This record gives sequence, C-alpha cells and structure tokens, in this order.
Amino acid sequence: MRKKFVIIVILFIVFFILVNTFYGFFYEDNVGNLLDKITFRIKYYSREILEYNLDYNKDKNAIISKDNISAELYDTNYDPLSGQLTINFKFYTNNEKLIERLRFMLRVHDDEKIYYNHSVGDQLFVGNTDYLLYNKNLYPKLSTKGFDTSKLDEETSFRFSSLENGKYKTLSLTFNLGKNNETSNNFYVEFLDIIYAPKYDNSYKVFDYLGEFRYKISF
Repeated sequence: MRKKFVIIVILFIVFFILVNTFYGFFYEDNVGNLLDKITFRIKYYSREILEYNLDYNKDKNAIISKDNISAELYDTNYDPLSGQLTINFKFYTNNEKLIERLRFMLRVHDDEKIYYNHSVGDQLFVGNTDYLLYNKNLYPKLSTKGFDTSKLDEETSFRFSSLENGKYKTLSLTFNLGKNNETSNNFYVEFLDIIYAPKYDNSYKVFDYLGEFRYKISF
C-alpha cells in the first residue's frame, strides 16, 4: 500500500511538472503557432553574435561591421561618484549611402540585472524574416530568462535618445548604477535584428536570420 502511494505521488509530481512545462511552452507567451515557437527558439539560441570586448580603462572606441553596416562605440563616460554611465554610438553604411531609417532590439544588461529591452527606431519589414516583431510576446520571455528585472524600464536609471544626421545615426545611452557604486560587473549593449533603410532605397536586414552586434564593456 505504501509503495503504491509513493508511486502515485511521484506520478502526480511528474504530471504537475509536465503540465506547467507545456503550459509555458504552448500558451503562456500567446504565440499560438507551434512551428513558429520552435523555429524562433532555435533561431534565437543559435543566433550569430558579433562581439567586441572593450576595456573601459584602455579602449575608447570600437567598431563592429557586417556587410554594408557598421556600429561604432565612440565615447564612454563613467563617473563613479554619481554612478552615471554614458555610452555613445554611431551607425553608418560602409558604401557611403545616407541612412534614412534604422531599427533594432536594444538590450542593455550586466552580469545580473537587465536595464533595457525594447525596440528602437522605425518599424521596418523585410519579407517574413522580421522574427522579433512577430514574436513580440515570446522574445521578452526568452531574453530576460536568468536576469534580475527589477531595474528594467526604470526611467531614473536608464535613458536613451536617438539622433540622425544623414550620413550616420547616433544613439546615446545613459543610466545610473548608483552613487559610489564599485562594480566588477561586465556591461553588455546588444543590437539584435538590425534592419536599415538607406535614403531612396529599400530596407535591408544586416543578418539573414537573427543576429546581433554585442559590446561587452569591462571595468
């Protein structure tokens, strides 16, 4: 009798785990097509990542390029007394065409906390390959997994502004790590699913599928 009871309890636990797992996979993110879910997960976790490791104390600028687009981190400013960190970027084409529109998913995080995780720029479409827009409910679930989200979307700790000047677009990121903060964390600025449109031209994806430019800043 006791053995049967133990078996029933074990089966109940397994059933409970399976129900929760399948609920999270099939229903929770409100993306109803199973094939799209599987496809997006595979493409997200196997995405191409071009990373630049930047030492804050030595390097002041860094460029990541692919095909006809470049992203340049050209200035960083960190004040330990106030805790304010500002990072400035330029985006430009490598064939000297003017950039009219630009769009990507911007994610900023350290080794523990995530500070920002939203799309930036104009909504652009390139065929049916704009996975992040279609999977807008599934992406946040995957991209914040394992991170502390308590700082996500806090206006006092993170601000951004986007400017354009024909030849290139600039992006200035400013967020506050807290006064007298002594951080040993690495900071990551990630531009995922980059789409751009040169002036008087069509829209293009930098990566055929999902891919990102990642800047890793070490203090």
